[in-house]
Amino acid sequence: MEHGVDDRAGERPPSPPSKAALLEGPWFESAVFRARLGGADGPVLRLDPVGLDSDSQPILPRPEVSASILARFAAMSRDLDPSIVVDENGCVRRSPDNHVVVEEV
Repeated sequence: MEHGVDDRAGERPPSPPSKAALLEGPWFESAVFRARLGGADGPVLRLDPVGLDSDSQPILPRPEVSASILARFAAMSRDLDPSIVVDENGCVRRSPDNHVVVEEV
């Protein structure tokens, strides 16, 4: 945009996310996403919980905090696809029978 003129004449602005998921829960708790592509069993996604210390340096969270982080990611993922499961090791997969998963991880 230059001098108040929109350079994208006729284009619609991008839509906002359906839910501000990154604004829920403590801002200093998240996960590192590890993706492996091209394996014999197809792509693999794993979440490694991470927190920030008082100096904003990444740390491994306590086990109960790690479990809470994974449970939040599992719940947000099920909002998008009810068959998504995040296990206690952070491995993300679809439930084997693709039925709705209702138990907490």
